Amino acid sequence: MGGVGDSVYDGFAAAVAYGSLYNEYLVVWEGDDNSGGLVDEELEIFGQLLSAAGGGVLVNDFRISDVGGTGSAASRARSPDVAYNSNYHQYFVVWSADDPVDGVVDNEFEIWARCSTPTEAGSSPTTSGSASTAAPVTRPTTPKTRR
Repeated sequence: MGGVGDSVYDGFAAAVAYGSLYNEYLVVWEGDDNSGGLVDEELEIFGQLLSAAGGGVLVNDFRISDVGGTGSAASRARSPDVAYNSNYHQYFVVWSADDPVDGVVDNEFEIWARCSTPTEAGSSPTTSGSASTAAPVTRPTTPKTRR
């Protein structure tokens, strides 16, 4: 984050999932970076696809979350995790964030998620298709009855 030798920008709280179809890993982390209009202390969730041999695949250090908009350090994405769905070859990334959208107020932390295939992984979180757009994870309004 921030380039080699730059101690101002950091990456931490990493998680990883293995994608069996292409023998690859998706590593996700909470990061403070200065690329793409981001500012110091603007924490977002980033990812990197790695081959089983350890080399990077597709885009390097792509941004997954879009918390508070680009250029705002007021909201932060934290604590990412990732899972792999082998039936659809999709990665599902979740994180906690204080993101004032969709009725969420300041200091109200919610769980957010983004589901994508490896080819969508490097796309912008604000311009990718609806299947990849971050959304809060909510419970159904009425519980399902078990029979």
